[in-house]
Amino acid sequence: MRKIAVVILVSLFSANLPAQGPFSQLADPTSEVRTVVWNPQVGQGSEYDMTTHNGTTMHVTFAVTSTEAVEDQTGYWLEIGVNTSELGQIYMQNLTTSVSGHLRTSKSIFQVSGAPPMNFPAGSGPARNRRNPDSKSDNSSDIRTGGKKVGVETITVPAGTFQCEHWLASDGSGDAWLSTNVVPYSVVKATDKDSGLMLLTKTTNNAKSHITGKPVPFDPAIFMSAARRK
Repeated sequence: MRKIAVVILVSLFSANLPAQGPFSQLADPTSEVRTVVWNPQVGQGSEYDMTTHNGTTMHVTFAVTSTEAVEDQTGYWLEIGVNTSELGQIYMQNLTTSVSGHLRTSKSIFQVSGAPPMNFPAGSGPARNRRNPDSKSDNSSDIRTGGKKVGVETITVPAGTFQCEHWLASDGSGDAWLSTNVVPYSVVKATDKDSGLMLLTKTTNNAKSHITGKPVPFDPAIFMSAARRK
């Protein structure tokens, strides 16, 4: 497992941004998104608090805002939100499909506070290997393919009490408590010996996109201008 779900997913988000501040400390997302069970439902989402072993905290939101056809698959627009001291509120949307148990991103749009939304360049970031079915960047979306089921447990987190399947990473590096009532990644709680703890703080209904305005081509100057204003 090596990274708890939110760390991996925030890595997927931040891998599309220039490495600076906390982003430079996040892991490369291309190898290990195995700590989730993909469960998208339009209009629903979840929020998490993540605490690393060094005491750093981050609030992360996920929401499925709409669908779009991707070849012969249904793609789900997954919106990820992170608030940082360096850049303020950031939202990113990935058009995500699940093919043979692997998550793939075919389009990405992100928006930094104070700047227009930008299309992330094709051929880079998490979408760069979407056409290669053997690519290591096509990430398995199910912890159960490489973990051990401990049992069924009832746990309480800030979002409430949930009956969960408890899964242990095959290498013993972490645990995940999963509920199909949680969208889109089923994670209620996860721990990791290297990265810390993530807890579900809220589930959301009637989720809407926070991306405002018409996306423009990616422009590093716009991005850095928004960053300098913080």
